[in-house]
Amino acid sequence: MYLDNNELTGEIPKEIAKLINLRHLNLQYNQLKGEIPKEIGKLINLNGLYINNNQLSGEIPKEIGKLTNLEGLNLDNNQLKGEIPKEIGHNRE
Repeated sequence: MYLDNNELTGEIPKEIAKLINLRHLNLQYNQLKGEIPKEIGKLINLNGLYINNNQLSGEIPKEIGKLTNLEGLNLDNNQLKGEIPKEIGHNRE
C-alpha cells in the first residue's frame, strides 16, 4: 500500500491490523499524528514499513519486533521518543 505524499492527516487506525496480507506500507511524507499503533505488529507478512516524515509521537512499539519478514523500516523525522525497543532486530544476524 503506497500512500506516500498524499497529505493524509489523522492517526494510523488500529484496524490496520486487519490487512494481514499487506507486504509494504508506505505512509511517508504525510501529516499523520498520534502514536504508532501496537497492532501494527500483527502485519506478519510486512516486508517494508515506511512511516517517516510525519508527526507521529510517543514511543516506538515493541510489537514491531514481531515483524520477522521486515526488511525495510524507516521511522525518522517524527516526534518519537524513548529508546529503540530491543525486540526490533530480534532474530536478525
